[in-house]
Amino acid sequence: MKPFRRTIRTARHEAAHAVIAEAVGYRVSRVWLLAEDAGFTEHRHPILPDPLKRAMIAMAGHAAEMRWHRAKKTHVPAGDHRTVLAMGFRGRSLPTILMLARGAVEENAEAIDAVARELVKSDLTGRDVRRIMRGTAP
Repeated sequence: MKPFRRTIRTARHEAAHAVIAEAVGYRVSRVWLLAEDAGFTEHRHPILPDPLKRAMIAMAGHAAEMRWHRAKKTHVPAGDHRTVLAMGFRGRSLPTILMLARGAVEENAEAIDAVARELVKSDLTGRDVRRIMRGTAP
């Protein structure tokens, strides 16, 4: 695989998915960056997943990009957008889901930034994410 530059923007996007997933009761397994502008957050959801929580997790990355990198509200990454639509939400629901995600990102901004700063250095396990969120070193 060709080496790539690990960017803080992509790291914050993925860190937001991970931190918000943990904050709403989902369990993160792993977070990694795939390319300069792509990453993935793997998490397990409860037996009876809450579609609104899953949609907030999906939109958290974009909310983080809006907060730290001035991304436009209307430029939702295609993968995150598809995830929300696959859960049965429609386009007119996106502003409400994004508003909830932005609130969650704001409440967890310090943890998201801390996770992102570690993610720029290397991929993280769920245990690493939880330790960083608690304020202890990974």
